[in-house]
Amino acid sequence: MPGKAATAERVRDLKSQIANLSAEEVGDILFLEISPGREPVTVYSKEDGSPVLVPAYRINEVMSLTDSEGNHRFVAEAKDAPKYRPGTVKCFLHKDSPERPILETIGLQSATCPKGTLANDQSKRMHALHRHKNEWVAYQGYVEDQKEAKREKRLDEQLDATLALARGGQK
Repeated sequence: MPGKAATAERVRDLKSQIANLSAEEVGDILFLEISPGREPVTVYSKEDGSPVLVPAYRINEVMSLTDSEGNHRFVAEAKDAPKYRPGTVKCFLHKDSPERPILETIGLQSATCPKGTLANDQSKRMHALHRHKNEWVAYQGYVEDQKEAKREKRLDEQLDATLALARGGQK
């Protein structure tokens, strides 16, 4: 028995074929789904092959979405989509992230996130802003404070060097 996504894909394709028929040819064709429920159905993006979970009651709507060129955006089978290649960037709260020592320093050692397949650093920032807003603000505050402290130290050293030159090399 085909899955809900495959059925929705076939319905979508049939509807596009029916749209080309005349009114007499269509006759009594009727599509009816009774109580599709909320269980998730997996479909695959034709853009990057990523699996997307869709509530069953929205599957027909999602399967009929198109891109700017009119191509369908999702397919029911992974074999019909590009090979999915998950990213390798870890969330800053991931237990193996390079930011872990800083998190322990600022008291966020117990906060964790299993996400380890982000596409790039921008995805990492967006993930952090949407999923871990408070932790991200605390982390960014600490990083900015450290940068400011380094900047002030460098300025103090520059000032001391300038004053030493003004005094003619004497302290």
